[in-house]
Amino acid sequence: MRILSALLPISILTVCCSSLFAGSIAVSGSATILGGTAGTWGFSYDSGDPGLYLKRITIDLGATDLAFDTAAGGFGSLNFLDVGGYAGTDGATGLSGITATGSGLDGGKALMFGFDNFLPGGFFQFTADIDHPNPTLLTLQNCSGKTGLALTACLLTNATRTVTNNTRLLAAEFVLASQLSGAIISYDFEGYGFADTTAQGGITSSILPNSSGGFAASVEEVPEPGSLALLGSGFLGIAMLWKRRAIRG
Repeated sequence: MRILSALLPISILTVCCSSLFAGSIAVSGSATILGGTAGTWGFSYDSGDPGLYLKRITIDLGATDLAFDTAAGGFGSLNFLDVGGYAGTDGATGLSGITATGSGLDGGKALMFGFDNFLPGGFFQFTADIDHPNPTLLTLQNCSGKTGLALTACLLTNATRTVTNNTRLLAAEFVLASQLSGAIISYDFEGYGFADTTAQGGITSSILPNSSGGFAASVEEVPEPGSLALLGSGFLGIAMLWKRRAIRG
């Protein structure tokens, strides 16, 4: 009986510690961006624990010269495309809490989405345009009042400048995969029994004008309150056993 009483606290402590140091869970996912003159963005949460939620996705264009072109008349050239076009996870797993601000985001370099139930196997897609800074355009000449060769020369000059301006506008509007290489995408994970974790993934060049990137990280498991209580019981049992032996000894 004494042997059993001596081993019991140790066994409790062993069970506790096995739960306390449960290890980590690998998570992975990917991002794809269809660029060109608009922008369709797709994010997938490929693998992870069923109880581990992807709570936020943050897109940071700060290291590039790019910004979001989500409204007319502000930042960006030619066309604009507001944040929207949601598909995938919003219908499958209950997307909510989107923090994108639509037209107020025009010219901004960061965009964040929040989710309630984005689990492994989920996919989220949205649309938004990104552009380079507005280019410097050549000023067209005033051809009014000109006649003959002077008028012809003026019109030819304006035609040449118009071609140059259109080329510059298109270059500012068209985003190549390589030009997104400095962007950083952060993925925030939360879940009961897991430590809050942020994983980051970059954007790498692929088939132009498309971009893709991914992330792989580990999320640490944390002990549940019951495990901590059991651990405390184990230490208390050992302390009482040592105290009893000290009294008898």
